[in-house]
Amino acid sequence: MKTVIYQINSKYVHSSLAAWYLCGAVRERGCVCDVLEGSVNESEDALFLRLTEARADVVAFSAYIWNVSLVCSLAKRIKEYDPYIKVILGGPEVSYRAESIFEECPYVDYVISGEGEVPFSSLVCSLERGDAIPEYDGISSRGDVRAPYVMKDDPPCPYTDEYIERLKGRIAYIETSRGCPYRCAYCLSASSGGVRFFDVDRAKRDIITLAESGAATVKFVDRTFNADRARACEIFSFIIQKRAEGAIPDYVTFHFEIAGELVDADTIALLREAPRGLFQFEIGVQSMNDKTLCAINRRSDISKLSCVISELSSLGSIHIHTDLIAGLPYEDIESFRNSYNKLASLGSHKLQLGFLKLLYGSPMRESPEIYPCEYDSDPPYTVTSTPWLSEEDIRELVLVERANDGIYYSGRFDRTVDYLLSATGLDRYSLALVMGKNLYAEATPALDVLFDRIYELCSRMDGVDAAVLRDNMLYDRIAYDSSCVIPLSLRVYDKRLKGIARAISQKYPQRKGIRRCVGILYTESSVIYADYDKKDPVTERYVVRVLPIGEVYDEL
Repeated sequence: MKTVIYQINSKYVHSSLAAWYLCGAVRERGCVCDVLEGSVNESEDALFLRLTEARADVVAFSAYIWNVSLVCSLAKRIKEYDPYIKVILGGPEVSYRAESIFEECPYVDYVISGEGEVPFSSLVCSLERGDAIPEYDGISSRGDVRAPYVMKDDPPCPYTDEYIERLKGRIAYIETSRGCPYRCAYCLSASSGGVRFFDVDRAKRDIITLAESGAATVKFVDRTFNADRARACEIFSFIIQKRAEGAIPDYVTFHFEIAGELVDADTIALLREAPRGLFQFEIGVQSMNDKTLCAINRRSDISKLSCVISELSSLGSIHIHTDLIAGLPYEDIESFRNSYNKLASLGSHKLQLGFLKLLYGSPMRESPEIYPCEYDSDPPYTVTSTPWLSEEDIRELVLVERANDGIYYSGRFDRTVDYLLSATGLDRYSLALVMGKNLYAEATPALDVLFDRIYELCSRMDGVDAAVLRDNMLYDRIAYDSSCVIPLSLRVYDKRLKGIARAISQKYPQRKGIRRCVGILYTESSVIYADYDKKDPVTERYVVRVLPIGEVYDEL
């Protein structure tokens, strides 16, 4: 009998650990198991064809809010293709609603709830050997729904030669703990108990394995990596040391989700030793409103958190990503505007705005009398209104989110945004709202069209000098986009440009195979150029060199 775990990722670049943990657990028991991978961006027909070609007797899917509809459709099709194939669903989207899954999906035979390594491997090997199905937590069948399973031991190592071979430069994932010290009401961690740390020596071995795999980014999936400060610093120090020794290549970056308020002075001192681009930190702030944080059981000292974000950002060597959630209790439109502007002022490289999702198993979904709100019935169950946010407010926030993603979060317009904020006197939220209403009310424009529309819109704003705006936008374009194509609104015919480009090439020879873009900033009497080798790992932009135009042009 052959079992296939079909992992449908949200993007090709992702490489989920879940399937490989499960496969390793099955193989440890001496049973046959393989992993198939696909992404939600592929056609369903292509995904289904790949599945039929696998000729499996048991097919298992990991279900998440972003793939559950596709997974259920594939499960139905495989059952119709061969009714004797056993279909198993697991993952966070089904762990807390096995009973409703059986009602909605008659083609599903079993649901694995909670941590799947033990229950899944037990179920699969029982099916292969013809044994009775084990009767314990984590394995639900029709008429016998059981609670999610929580492991006590470390999971099996997922990093087989097969896994490493399939990475092919994609993001590599590593897990060194499960659970979370916080019990945030919007999160499934509120239902999964406390934190369980894996063996630290194993974590160090896995770090080296992944650093040698060819992956440029190694992402820790620990919910709160620094829940144990001493342990986190031990791993930070290990990575810094191994980079210095040459055991970790210079191009590898390690990404962590951390709690900012748990970062202390000793941690900051250690992080000052980290080479530029070695670390990335994601800090989930969620709100800057104390009452909101209290209502969702998020223990956070906003004052200390703000200081830490500012200090980490000011190091200049670590990329800092922060998050806010719209739709939380007691956060009305004015409160959210304040949260957004306060967080934006702290200097993180990226600020992500997301909307509350009412996940199955989370307290916010399970206790509507405590957390009243309206939300979509279909995944991803996005909030549509709350007692504090009307549907109209949500529509405003959607426009702000779109502008935030396309203009702020993308990193394409950093210098332009700084100029516009200074010239107009608008706060960041207000500027995003103007951009959202005028640029993102309908379909998202193509990038070159977006540049032209931003120039057209903003050049007419009070306080904005069109020539200065053009120069800042040109700088951003050259810093971010390696196409060497300049949008129409930023082009200025200047017969000196070709000669300037030749002079720069003579003084600063261009490396073979590396493209270069040259431009003129008229309001600064400067020439800028960028070589498109690799982006800076902290700013995620190419290095732009600025020269006085006289220094270059006088040499012609």
